[in-house]
Order: sequence, then structure tokens, then C-alpha cells
Amino acid sequence: GEILGLVSLPDYDPKMLSSLAVDRDQALFNRSTLGVYEMGSTFKLFTTAMALESGAAQIDSTFDAAEPIKIGRFTISDYHGLKRSLSVAEIMVHSSNIGAAKMALQAGTETLWLDAAGGLHGAADGARRFLPALDQWFSRERRSGPAGPLPFTGGWFVYLGYELASEIEPRLWLPPGAGPAAFACRVRSAALYDHATGALWLVAGGFIFTTNGAMIRTLSFEIEGVQTAFFRGFFSVVFLIPMIASGKVKPWTSKHLQGHFWRTSMGTVSMVLGFYALAMLPLADATALAFSQPLFSVVLAAVVLGEKVRWRRWTATIVGFVGVLVMVRPGSQGLQPGAIVALCNAMSVAVSILLVRRLSATETPLMILTQFALFSTLFLIGPAIWFWKWPSAFGWALAVGVAISATMGQYFWVQAFAHGEMSAVAPFDYLRLPFAVFVGWMLWGDMPVIWTYVGASIVIASALYIAYREATLARERRALAARPAVVKAP
Repeated sequence: GEILGLVSLPDYDPKMLSSLAVDRDQALFNRSTLGVYEMGSTFKLFTTAMALESGAAQIDSTFDAAEPIKIGRFTISDYHGLKRSLSVAEIMVHSSNIGAAKMALQAGTETLWLDAAGGLHGAADGARRFLPALDQWFSRERRSGPAGPLPFTGGWFVYLGYELASEIEPRLWLPPGAGPAAFACRVRSAALYDHATGALWLVAGGFIFTTNGAMIRTLSFEIEGVQTAFFRGFFSVVFLIPMIASGKVKPWTSKHLQGHFWRTSMGTVSMVLGFYALAMLPLADATALAFSQPLFSVVLAAVVLGEKVRWRRWTATIVGFVGVLVMVRPGSQGLQPGAIVALCNAMSVAVSILLVRRLSATETPLMILTQFALFSTLFLIGPAIWFWKWPSAFGWALAVGVAISATMGQYFWVQAFAHGEMSAVAPFDYLRLPFAVFVGWMLWGDMPVIWTYVGASIVIASALYIAYREATLARERRALAARPAVVKAP
């Protein structure tokens, strides 16, 4: 297994930067260490193992390999001219492309997808980077025609390599004659494109949320935070009425009203606390303290869900709470009431997210959003009447703007994580802090003290590490769940 030598062709010389002017890809791409190459006929071993393990074929099964077969725009043929039926063993001995293809077709798409995504073969880590979800995989096949690009893409993506790239993922289109090195570059480019798109969605959403916070803070000079929260819920219901009337969402059909009740109760508490925190603290300070929410989520996961939290995440959580103490500095001028409210808001948001995750297993995002708007309006109508103050015309405009910007921010947030992986996209959410500093300085002349920056940096670093660890553990759980069960023969 020892590697005795590596060769790159075309030549790769990192010292000859002058070649950038001629061929940038050739100058910067070392094919011997960076290239991703299709497995060729070696993958037939795994296709056969998968077919035998799933029961799609038996060791004595035969497959007609007399004539080439057409799959999508590809013609699968043999180079040995066998022109007869072959047993499973003969398919391996003669390396029959037709026989392996028919065996994979008989096994079916789902079996091959589980094989490619779950790790039956050594290429799983690479395949997992560009395999779509199973439901998206099926939809791509339907768009490409009755046969799809290939009904067994999970195996043949590796088997045919770059030749299938344009069929499986349009962003991986390659010009005729492009080799596997170019394929590797395109795979990386597609992943970077997804992450960059997700990051742009999240940055834009962060600016919208900052604008939302600024409007809430401005409105707090006219009315109480509980009334602002009522306006947000009420105008959200108004915006949702067309969807309810058209039947796109039917809140009365939900079978989990009790779950929605408790989720909205906690969500309403967190919303009111958040509005009061924005009224009592500078915008940047309230934003920085809100970043402590992942720390509370780790504690809830261990205490409430009984999740096993290892020493790495516990250490990051403790360090994060040290950062919180640096920001609030309880011994300097006493603990500010606004800081207590902001921390209670972060904790209640963590509980609310926990409840949303439970509902998400059975309820659509639109149903959860609609139920929250309806229940929160009902919960807040009494307190809003008690504290009622008639806002000015500008105040009414702000109230509508709060509801619109909150809805837009949530939409941008969802789009961000739909495009890119959480571990790659989430760090950009923390750009909300410089946004908040800038907006707070522009509108009210607020400038955080140095300890806010120091504490926020500690909290953000801890939260990023927690997000990284959770993403790593989630990938491991998905890989384990996708691995086909192996039943040993008696």
C-alpha cells in the first residue's frame, strides 16, 4: 500500500507562475494529489455486492448481455463481444458493462442511492458531496425523461464518472473531451457555488433582521413592546389570509394543536422579551447577547432531550458563557436589567427552537408559521389593549414594516440553509453584529464599549465551534442511518 511515486500530466510546477498567463488551471492544479477519478470497472464489484445483499440477484442469476442497451442518451455496450447471457460470476470475470447495468437496474434506484450515500464502498465520502437527496434524485430523473439520466445514478455516477456530470447536475456541465481532472474542479466549484449562494442569502437576511430590530427599537419610543409584538402577529395574519382563503394552508386541519399551542406560547414569550431587550439596550448589545442562544441549546439538549454532549461541546459552552459574563460585566455597574431580559430572550428562543424541531417532523413550515401568527395574536390581544397607545402615522408604518421585514428575514434565512450546508453558511449570520453597530451608530450615535466586542468574539467563536461539532455529528448520523442493513445468513 505504500505510495512510491506521483506523476502529474500536464506538468505541474508551483514555481513557474508565468504559466498562469497561458493556462491557469494547468498551473494551479496538481492532478496527482488533487484529482478525483472515476473508479471504472472496479465499481462493478460493489454493484454486484449490493445486488446480492439486497436480494435483487442471486449468485446463479443470469442477465442477457447479447445486445447494447440504451439508457437516457447513453449506450451501454461491451468491448469483449460476448453476445450471450451471463451469470453474475461471468459478469465479474468478463467485466460486462451490459450485465452490470442490468443488474443495477433490477436492484432499483433507492437501493443504489443508499449504497452510494451510506458508505458500502470507499467512494462514499466523495459521492456524498454531490449526491442529491433521494426525493430530488427521483425528480431529476423524471425531468430527464422516462428513464432519467440513469435509474441507478448512485452507482454509475462513480462508474461513468465525468461523462455523466451534465446529466446529473447542470452546474457540473463539461465540454466534450473534458477529463476527470476538470470534473473534479467542477465538483468543487458547484459546492462553492452552493455555499456562496447560501452565504449571500444569509447576509441579506441578517441585514433585514438588523433593519427589523432598528424599527422595533424606534417604535419602542411610542408604544410598549407587547403592543409591537401584537402588531407583528396581527399583520402577519393579514398577510396570510390570501393563503388561508385559497386553501394553501388549512390551520384548522392540524392534528397537533397542542404542540402549536406550547410552541407559540414560548415563541410569544421570546418575541416579547426580544422586543423589550431592543428597547432597553443599544442595538449592538442586544444583538451580541442574542448570539448566546446556541449555548442554551446545548444545555437544553443535554438536560431536556437527554442528548449525549461530550466534553468538546461542554467546553465550548462554558467558554461561551464566560464571553457572556465579559459582555454584561455584572460587577462593574451592576447587572443591567436589559441584559437580563436579553439573556432570558436567548434562553426562550432555544426552547422555542426545540419545540419547532419537534413539530417539523409532522408539520410544514407554512403550517407552523400560520399557527404561530394566529395563536400569538390571540395571546397578545389582551395585554396589547391593556398597554394600548395610539401610534403616530410613522408608528403605524413602522408596525407594518416590522411584520414585513420579520417575514422576509425568515424567508431569507430558510433559503440560506436550503442552498448551503449549515457549517459553511452559519458563520455569516454573525455579520449581524457589525450591521447592528453601524445602524445603531447612524440612528442613535450608540457605540459599544470594548468589552462588548471582546465578549461577543468569545461567544461567536464558541457558537461556531458548537455548530461545527453538531454538523459533524449530524453527517455521521445520516451516514449511519443510510447504510444498508446487513443480514447475516444463518
